[in-house]
Amino acid sequence: MKKIITFLLIVFSLIGCSTTYVNRNPIGEYFPTVNITFADNGKTHIAYFPKNHIIGLSKLDRIAQYYAKRPLVQERLTMQIANDVKDTLQTDDVTVLIDADHLCVTSRGVNDVISSTITSSYNGKFLNDETRKEFLSHVNIA
Repeated sequence: MKKIITFLLIVFSLIGCSTTYVNRNPIGEYFPTVNITFADNGKTHIAYFPKNHIIGLSKLDRIAQYYAKRPLVQERLTMQIANDVKDTLQTDDVTVLIDADHLCVTSRGVNDVISSTITSSYNGKFLNDETRKEFLSHVNIA
């Protein structure tokens, strides 16, 4: 049933329904950071308003996992995923939000086991406050 609803949302968005967007929520990932000795666990949320192109939901997972395999910082990972989705779909209306636990924070140093780091990239229609609030309500961050 969920696949049918997602399909209908995509189809209606392509025929001019401007309030519908695709939200891939969440994509679990495990990525190494530039601090090579510790890896991080996180969830990536990707949403976009389709213009002329759509892709399968698993392709969004693949894009996120492709970049997450490299040693990098979370801010750069967020931007790389957003830029790739924008290029692939030929639309600026893309947002990416990553909520990750950093093992370097939880296992050494301050030993903070309850915090997480959130990074985001809002582009196009997601720069609008109402659209951004709707997206954040779907990922339970407001």
